[in-house]
Amino acid sequence: MAHTIATKDWSSTPLGPMESWPPPLRLLLDLCTNMMFPTALVWDHDIFFYNEGYRPRLGNKHPWALGQRVRDIFGEDFWQSVKPLHDQVAQTKRAIRHRNSKREFNQAGHLEERYQTFSLSPIILGDGSVGGLWRVVIDSTDAVLNERRLHVLRLLGVHSSVATNVLEACTSTVETLQGCPDIPMVLVYIRNESTSTIELVASTFERNQPPELFVQNGFPTLTRPRSSRGTFSPPDCSVVRVFASGKSEEVVFDLNKEQIEQLGVERVLVFPVTAYKKSAVNAVVVLGVNRYRNLDSMYRAWFSHIVDQFSTSLTNAKVREEERRHAEQLAELDRAKTVFFSNVSHELRTPLMLMVSPIEEALNDNSLPAEHRRTLEMVFRNGQRLMKLVNTLLNFSRVEAGRHDATFISVDIAAFTRELVSSFDSAAQRLKLDLVIECPALDGQECGPVLRHDLIEEDKEKRRQNKTKKGSRGEGDIQADRTNEVFVDATMWEQIVFNLVSNALKFTWKGTVSVQVRKLQTGIELVVSDTGVGISTEDQHHLFQRFYRAQKSNGRSQEGSGIGLAFVKELVQLHGGSIQMRSEIDKGTTMSVYIPAGCAHLPRQQVAPPGTLAEPAAEKERRLTSLSNPTGHRDLELGLLPVRSPLLRESLLVSLPPLNDMLKFGGWRRLIC
Repeated sequence: MAHTIATKDWSSTPLGPMESWPPPLRLLLDLCTNMMFPTALVWDHDIFFYNEGYRPRLGNKHPWALGQRVRDIFGEDFWQSVKPLHDQVAQTKRAIRHRNSKREFNQAGHLEERYQTFSLSPIILGDGSVGGLWRVVIDSTDAVLNERRLHVLRLLGVHSSVATNVLEACTSTVETLQGCPDIPMVLVYIRNESTSTIELVASTFERNQPPELFVQNGFPTLTRPRSSRGTFSPPDCSVVRVFASGKSEEVVFDLNKEQIEQLGVERVLVFPVTAYKKSAVNAVVVLGVNRYRNLDSMYRAWFSHIVDQFSTSLTNAKVREEERRHAEQLAELDRAKTVFFSNVSHELRTPLMLMVSPIEEALNDNSLPAEHRRTLEMVFRNGQRLMKLVNTLLNFSRVEAGRHDATFISVDIAAFTRELVSSFDSAAQRLKLDLVIECPALDGQECGPVLRHDLIEEDKEKRRQNKTKKGSRGEGDIQADRTNEVFVDATMWEQIVFNLVSNALKFTWKGTVSVQVRKLQTGIELVVSDTGVGISTEDQHHLFQRFYRAQKSNGRSQEGSGIGLAFVKELVQLHGGSIQMRSEIDKGTTMSVYIPAGCAHLPRQQVAPPGTLAEPAAEKERRLTSLSNPTGHRDLELGLLPVRSPLLRESLLVSLPPLNDMLKFGGWRRLIC
């Protein structure tokens, strides 16, 4: 640079021959040429000098630019943008700094986008005036581009994890890339397998409609096969070629300057995408190139990363789509299985009851021979198992369909649970197991009734007293007073306890089955634990699924439909609670049921008002079988039959209502048995 300055003809510059220069300028120019950083000296606010580090920014304007005016070197627009900064430094005599300032430089006849971090410092002469400016420049283009491009890749990575189908993945990718300066336009094409067409499914163009100029250059919105041979129209379309060959293409448009300004790009890269079908091209993505950036190796590598991220997004979306479709198929099969079992159960229930009841009557005959008794006991036992399965399927389908008739009543949950579990004492003794019941009275709970006949009268009196005390208060006050109570549907709670305890007895060969009721801060917890065979980790993930049965269960019997625990989970959730399980092979299993206190979480219409008693099952049966006799209708009385079997009574309850409906058409009001 020193040799260039010494040999240059300065007489053709605004400064004139070097001999006429002021001494400070010569000293400052010598200092500028020896600086290591890219530095420029602006003398008299307009005359431009620079050192070797600054030279690449001028391209072919070196060495002519030495000593020329700034506006003549960089153009009037550039000068008007930097003149206010020069004036500010000259007036304030204070240096300023700008970070990552964007500039467009002419590099070998091509405008290129550059970013600079520069400082402007005043050169104060001996008389105190500002003779010029130091302009120290650090090129930050690579840092800005790297940060900008990494940010785009991060966004694509985030969005690729949320798309649920292929179309959403395409749209999400285009929306992420829209507005990125390094990709001025994006097109995504997908092959439609059903119609054999190649369709534009997403783009950065408004309403997904590329300009006609773009379509004419080989990028239509839709291509159709012209014949059975698979040729497409238009045949010279770049997208079709990339779909067929699986190789990327670079397309440079033969357009004039005005058309390039209208289109926004002058070249694009067309990439094939092989995602969920590795043997074929699944999509083609067209990426526009920033016309103010050189398409170097770093730029091309970044494009490849974009395509890789898009491929990952498509693969993830396709997997989720298949998983959702598979889950929907399984759910449909599950629903069909439930409906089938429900329908079959309805058909089996009545004849099964009518079959088991005579067997039960025969077993009550003491004169029955021992050999026949053993046979009938086996038939009766298996009939009861089948009846239990039928009832469970019916109840489960009723709960799942939302047709459950729940009535949530405040009960003494500890005493109620203790009474239910005590019915397993004889079974535990017969199996030589220790049945431990730890259900102490819960402190602070305003207990409801225990569902036992010997406590009904005592509870009635207590309820009357409570009702008298609360009769003058509003519903909100009464609800607030009930936050310490525990509300359950008696029948559902009985099924929950019976199912968990019977499972514990079934899979415990020796040791202990423990049942606990504990009070928590926000509710109560029922814990049923055993020292049985335990459940494998693999089975634990599926145990609450309908019709799932552990593959290697070592229970006392193998009967069952695999819906017991699924039914328990449904019943617990109807109470607003949750169920959890802990288990280890050969060490035992613990089931924990949490029920929140109060009734705010329950449907208001299903919560019994204060003072309501839980109706015993036998009394409920008698009420359901009693029929009113309004005047003007005839009664059909078939007679009074002694029914000692509860199974037969339940069968009559199921059979009589439909029969009554049939009799109404004949003018009969009711059937009396």
